[in-house]
Amino acid sequence: MGDLRIGCEACHGPSGSGGHKSGGTTINPAKLTQDQQIDICGRCHGLWYSIVPGTFARHDIPDFVPGQSLVELVKPENNQGVDRLKRPTWGTDQPLSKNTHFYGNGAINDPFGRMNWYEFKISAHYTKTDSIICSTCHDLHDNKPGRPFGRMLKGEFNTTTGVATVCNDCHKNANFVTKKGKPGAINPHTAKPYGQGVPKEEWRADGKWPWEK
Repeated sequence: MGDLRIGCEACHGPSGSGGHKSGGTTINPAKLTQDQQIDICGRCHGLWYSIVPGTFARHDIPDFVPGQSLVELVKPENNQGVDRLKRPTWGTDQPLSKNTHFYGNGAINDPFGRMNWYEFKISAHYTKTDSIICSTCHDLHDNKPGRPFGRMLKGEFNTTTGVATVCNDCHKNANFVTKKGKPGAINPHTAKPYGQGVPKEEWRADGKWPWEK
C-alpha cells in the first residue's frame, strides 16, 4: 500500500469492473510462462524510454495487461515509431545520467532500483532456466515495512553481513552476500558480482541485448 497505483489488478489483470479498455478476466500469474511473469514486474521495474523523446513522461507501460509481452509492447510500431527498450552502448563507459543507465558491459548503473527487469534478463537465473521468476525470491504480498534492505524478500536478510537466506533454498548453505558494497557481494538480480554484465563474447554487433530475437 506504499504506492496507491498498485492494486490487485496490476498483477492479476483487470476484473472488467473498473472500466479498463482491455475488459478483463483476472488470472493467477503462477499459471503464466517465465517471461510473462517477470514482465508483470518489469512493467514498472523496467524503466522504458518515453514515447516523447527527452522527457520522463510515463516510464511505465500503462496499458500493459498481465500475460502480454513487454518486449512487444515497447517496439516502435506500438509507440508512435519510438523504440522504448533501453540498451547499453557496448564497450563504452556510460556514467549514470538522465538517459544512460548502463555500463558498457550491460551491467546496470542504477541506484534507484527501477531496472531489475533488465538485470534479471542477463542472469543465469533467466538464461539457463525457464522457471525462476521474481516471486522465487520475493514475497509479492508482504513488503515487510521498515526493512531498508530485503524488502519483500522471502526468508531472512542480515543487514550487517548482507546474507540473504533465500539463496540457500537452491544453493545449499551458500550464504551469498547480496548487499551492495559488502566484500564479495553478488547482485541477486544478475547472479553476478555488482558491475559485471555480459561477457564480451556474448555482445552483439547490432547493439541489441543477447536475449533479443
